[in-house]
Amino acid sequence: MWPFKKKTRQRRVEARKGVRDAFVEMFGQFRDAGGVPALMLAIAFFVAAVAIDVWPGDPVPYRQGQYISHDVTSRLDFSVPSAERIEKAKRRAREEAPAIFQLDQELVDEILSSLSSPLSPTLPEPTTSPAETQVEPAPAVDLDLLKQSLQAAMEIEPIVSGDRKADQEKRRIANAPMLLISNGQEIKVRVVDMIGLDNPEELGRAVERIVTTITNVQARQTVKSALTDAFSKDRPLYRYDEAASDTALALAIAVVDANPPTITYKARDILAYRSRKGSSDGDDTSGGLSPVELTLLAQEHNAYLTAEREQAPWRRLGRIMGRSAVLALIIFVACIHIAHYQPEIAQNMRKGFALAIFVLGVLGTTKLLQAGLGLNPHAATLPVLLAAMVAAIAYEKRFARTLTTLMTVMIVLQLRGDFPMLLVMLSCASVAAFSLNEIRTASKLIGVSSIAAIVAIIAIWAVSFLQDIPFWPFVIVDAMWAGVFAMLAGLLVQSFLPLIERVFGVVTSLTLRDWSDQSKPLIRRLQLETPGTYHHSLQLGSMCETAADAIGAKGLLARVGAYYHDIGKINKPGYFIENQAGQPTKHEKLSPAMSLLIIIGHVKDGLEMAREYNLPKILHQFIAMHHGTTLVQYFYQAAAEQRKNDDDRAPAEVEFRYPGPK
Repeated sequence: MWPFKKKTRQRRVEARKGVRDAFVEMFGQFRDAGGVPALMLAIAFFVAAVAIDVWPGDPVPYRQGQYISHDVTSRLDFSVPSAERIEKAKRRAREEAPAIFQLDQELVDEILSSLSSPLSPTLPEPTTSPAETQVEPAPAVDLDLLKQSLQAAMEIEPIVSGDRKADQEKRRIANAPMLLISNGQEIKVRVVDMIGLDNPEELGRAVERIVTTITNVQARQTVKSALTDAFSKDRPLYRYDEAASDTALALAIAVVDANPPTITYKARDILAYRSRKGSSDGDDTSGGLSPVELTLLAQEHNAYLTAEREQAPWRRLGRIMGRSAVLALIIFVACIHIAHYQPEIAQNMRKGFALAIFVLGVLGTTKLLQAGLGLNPHAATLPVLLAAMVAAIAYEKRFARTLTTLMTVMIVLQLRGDFPMLLVMLSCASVAAFSLNEIRTASKLIGVSSIAAIVAIIAIWAVSFLQDIPFWPFVIVDAMWAGVFAMLAGLLVQSFLPLIERVFGVVTSLTLRDWSDQSKPLIRRLQLETPGTYHHSLQLGSMCETAADAIGAKGLLARVGAYYHDIGKINKPGYFIENQAGQPTKHEKLSPAMSLLIIIGHVKDGLEMAREYNLPKILHQFIAMHHGTTLVQYFYQAAAEQRKNDDDRAPAEVEFRYPGPK
């Protein structure tokens, strides 16, 4: 009846409950495929790549010796310290910095001690004036007052050694101030006013000035004798204080450093001239960016960034966001390519982490060469070729070429390079990626890097010709940088080839050839202990190599894998027919089940021996998979016949199959 019937809306709701949400289903598939950890790794890689790329955020876009196609002008008014003016100011500071002399108080005390004996008063001269019939004697001499007056007179006379005066005249200008320090008081004099002991005439006048301040005749003669005796022994009144003078000089130079003289440039002032300049005879002469011009351009660049941070700070943030967006796009394309052609990288965190670290290492090497060492940008052929060669070794060719292209674009982006540089780097990287098919000899990597170096040199010449860049010195220098670092890339990859194989879990043909050597311990054991299995492996290896080469597979890998696929038979050679040499089989005394365990056990034994002898991982697959999950037909039939005779049910086939994998 209608009150008990389900309403249409209720039926629709219940129907929807049985339909799985499309987003939930897609996320489940993404999660099951290992997408969540892969996504986290991609995000971490993006953050690290951006950090490497934006440091330093806005580098100076010039380098010493660079070709400049046009005059470079200032973008704003700015002032910078002038090296010439700073040097002139420091020279002036050295000339005008005061030299400090300390009063030789010991000498002064010796002179004053000569006045310690009683001095008689000075009598006035007799007079014939009739008005003066009686003369009173002069008052007694005040010795303390006399000493004070004498010391004050000596302190104002800048008497120094002759060598010291000559030294100061050579180091400082004539009007430079000198400081005479006596009892903590400073007296300023000029260099020209200093009195040297080697100048008797000036020294005599100074002595006369000192003694004229003494009214007592007897004391005057005593002081004059003491001064003459002291100065004759090369004892100056003031001695040079070297430590205090050096401190004063350092302070004067520090003042210049704290407030250096500057020079002001106006907007549109030429800071660096074009590298090609016409000479008077009509020929072109070329010269790269000089160190002075580079320093000036760096100062203008820093001033521009400072003004930009104050007036429009969002511009720098916009540049960082733009570069980050480009990197994000490149990484997104790489992730899509990995998901389609190398899904095991996304599913295996070890492989994904190895790839991420490798790419970051390449980018870090580029940053070190450019920002850290300040080398020529064409030295980037080193990280570019490292990326190309390692990718060609570690991955299949199509993925390696795509990965090489994306890494090259990231490297050129990090160099702040232009389209011609991208062409140069892509050309040598592509040649390396296409040429490196198999590494059968030690000279293969050197040959590939040599070809890449030649291609890079030709590409540099071609793009330089299009840009009308002079061959000397610019093209030849850039070509030398590219060629040398391309060769260095081949040497580095060859040196670290075993490490590359271990990190990426691959084996090159060079390593396979080494493991195919008949003197290897496992092959020697196979030859001596299981001769039948040994000859079977050799025949199978030859057949597999021929078949693999015919279909474009890796023939060398197939042959070496066949050599080792049956090494597990070494433990029990007599139980396998090829080693029985017409002797009765040992399986006659065993049950089919026991024989099955021995036969199947050679796979497990082979894997254990492979780990013991450190066989490459890729060869383990030949041992584990060469029987797959096939049926051990002979012993299965024997067990079936045995149970048939006992009226038992026939055994299940799964009990007599190899464990795999397929």
